Amino acid sequence: MVVDTLTEQHVALLKLAGDLGNLLDPDALATNAGPAIDALGKLASTLAAHLKLEDEQLYPSLLESDDPEVKGRAQQYVEEMSGIGAAFQAYVEKWTMEGSIAKDADGFISQTGEIFAVLSQRIEREESGLFVLLKR
Repeated sequence: MVVDTLTEQHVALLKLAGDLGNLLDPDALATNAGPAIDALGKLASTLAAHLKLEDEQLYPSLLESDDPEVKGRAQQYVEEMSGIGAAFQAYVEKWTMEGSIAKDADGFISQTGEIFAVLSQRIEREESGLFVLLKR
């Protein structure tokens, strides 16, 4: 079932976020941002695969559901994710530009914390809301 795969991807995303979080030392980032850029790339590619699976396999069927609660929740999540996805993409583009992290390590750390908060909240909402609804 696609929900099981998405749940596994959530675990992977949280681990990758933790891996990047472990690299958020301003002094280290200012001198060598390479490991953080690599970790960010892994997180971004995993998130892209996750969103593709949601967009292609999960949400289309939910949006056609006869259950108005399922259909409504799916529509809400699709709309929310477009904003989250765009914000994450802008974050990745900004911080993977040559020298951007070294020039503003504190800004990178701050924005990474904000992005992580949004992603972890979204994962929690999917796990405790949408996925529970689908399993009933």
